[in-house]
Amino acid sequence: MFTSHPKPSEFERIVQALIFTILVQAIAEFVLWIGRLFGLDTLWTDATEIVVSVGIALLLGFIAIFFSNTDTLHRFARFLRLTRETSYSSEWYSAFHHNTDCYVVLHLHGQRRLYGWPEEWPSRPDQGHFRIV
Repeated sequence: MFTSHPKPSEFERIVQALIFTILVQAIAEFVLWIGRLFGLDTLWTDATEIVVSVGIALLLGFIAIFFSNTDTLHRFARFLRLTRETSYSSEWYSAFHHNTDCYVVLHLHGQRRLYGWPEEWPSRPDQGHFRIV
């Protein structure tokens, strides 16, 4: 919900939810294991497990949002020559994000042109509007 990417299909969302659930449970078990090492396992109740799981889920969600909006993982994969893709929602976003000192010329119907820097732009070229400054 916090990214501009198109929503995946229902099947992909279910698979992502299952993957994140497994990750949250594994990290919660790791936290419990660390607690046992320090003798804190008596504090681990069902309510504590729920609070820790929700906290881990929120933290993992925000980490996933950060990586999907900042192109960090894809930049590393491009450095390793594993991909040429970006994590941005469209090629426009990537081009405008990396070239902040350039301007664009929009060719409108009726031989009109608009010159400036886009503050906002659509994710898809066939839908949405530009906001030019």
